[in-house]
Amino acid sequence: MKNVLYIGAVAAVVILSSCRKEYTCVCTEDGYTQEYEYQSIKEDDAKSECEDQQDTFNANGQSVVCILD
Repeated sequence: MKNVLYIGAVAAVVILSSCRKEYTCVCTEDGYTQEYEYQSIKEDDAKSECEDQQDTFNANGQSVVCILD
């Protein structure tokens, strides 16, 4: 019985940790802040989107720093 509970607990942790969550990309430049929300997305995908957002701003000659929060 203990083995069944242990396996169930481990499975629950794995399932919950891989769920899609909500993330916020915070972009700042010279005191100006803009936030972009990503919903139902994996953390790696949110990081990639946030980096892409920063690259888009900086391709236009700005000095924007975006951080995933």
